[in-house]
Amino acid sequence: MKDSRVLFGLLAVGFGVMLLSCGTITQSAEPAAAVPTGTQDLIATSASPSPPSPTPEPLSAEVPDHSCPPMTGGGSAIQPHPEQANYSAEIAEYLSEGGSLEGLTEELELLDDLGGQQKVSVIGVDVTGDGQAEVVAESLWFPPGEPVQGYAYVLTCEGGRYVVQIVEDFEFTASFADASKNQSLGFRAAEDLTGDGVAEILFSFIETPEMLPADGGGGYARFFKLVGWDGAGYVELLPEQFPGRPSIAVFNGDGELADRDGDGLKELILRGGAPTPGLGHPLTLTKTATWGWDGSRFALRCVSLGAPTYRFQAVEDGDAAMLCQDLDAAIESYQRAIFDESLLAWEGDVSGLTP
Repeated sequence: MKDSRVLFGLLAVGFGVMLLSCGTITQSAEPAAAVPTGTQDLIATSASPSPPSPTPEPLSAEVPDHSCPPMTGGGSAIQPHPEQANYSAEIAEYLSEGGSLEGLTEELELLDDLGGQQKVSVIGVDVTGDGQAEVVAESLWFPPGEPVQGYAYVLTCEGGRYVVQIVEDFEFTASFADASKNQSLGFRAAEDLTGDGVAEILFSFIETPEMLPADGGGGYARFFKLVGWDGAGYVELLPEQFPGRPSIAVFNGDGELADRDGDGLKELILRGGAPTPGLGHPLTLTKTATWGWDGSRFALRCVSLGAPTYRFQAVEDGDAAMLCQDLDAAIESYQRAIFDESLLAWEGDVSGLTP
C-alpha cells in the first residue's frame, strides 16, 4: 500500500512536467488595465524628484519719467509774433533748451509787439504734489482802449523736456484806464489753500460794459478764479456764483488772501461796493465777503455790510451776521430793523427798483 502511494506521487509529478513541456500558458483575452498617466508622473516624481520651479518675478510698473532738463542758462531767444499772444510753444522750447526762470522773464518782457502796458510773472512752485517744482508763467498785454491779451501757463516735465498747458485765457477781459491798477490783474498767488500740501493758483480779471477800460464811470466786476491739481488735470475750485462761470466776483473792488480764523489756511476776502454806483441806491453799501475751504469745497463763510440806511438793509445785516455765526450781532440788526426810527422805509427809486 505504501509503495502504491509513492508510485501515484511520481506519476503526478511526471504529468505536471509533461504539461509544462507543451508550451506557455495562454494569456487572458482581457487587456491589463493601463496605469493612469498622472499616476505614472506621480510615480516618476516620487522616484526622482525634480527641483522646484522658480517663482516668477512680478512685473514692475513703469515709472513715468518726469525729469527736467537742467537750467544751464541756455535757450534760444523768443521771437515775437504780433498776430497772436499765445507763446506756449516758445516758452516750453526755451526751458527745454536749458533756459532759466530769470532768463524766461527777461525774454517775455522783451515781447512788446502787442503794444501798451505789459505784465509778466514767472515762478517755480509745486502745483501737482509730486515734490518737483512746476513753472507757472503769464504774459499779459493791456493795449490802450482795447481788451486784454495774454495767457497763463503751467509747465511740467516729461522725458527731460517741458510740456506746457494753458490754464487761463485772459483775452477779451478788460483793463483799467489807470495803468498802475493793471498789475492786480492776472496771476495773484500760488499757495496751499486747501491743506493738502499742494499749491493752488489764484487769478483775477475784470469785465466792464463793452469791455472798455474801467474807471470810466460805469463800474466793473472783478472775477476771481482758483485752479488746482486733482491728480489728472487742473480743475476749477470756486463755485459757479454766476451760471456757467466757476468764479466769484466783487463789484468795484478787489480781494486778498488772509487767515482770519487762525486755522492755518488763508481765506479769500473780497471787498467792494455796488454794481451801479450812485447816491441813494439801495445797493451802494460796501460789502466784505469771506470765502474759505470747508474740507471738501470753497464756501461763503461770512458777509458783512456797511451801515444800513433802510430797514431792509438792517435785516440783511442780520442775515449776514447769522452766516458769520455771530448771534448777538444778528439780534441787534433785526432789532434795529424793527425799532430804529432813523432807518427809512424803502419804496423804490425812480427806476422802479424795489428790494
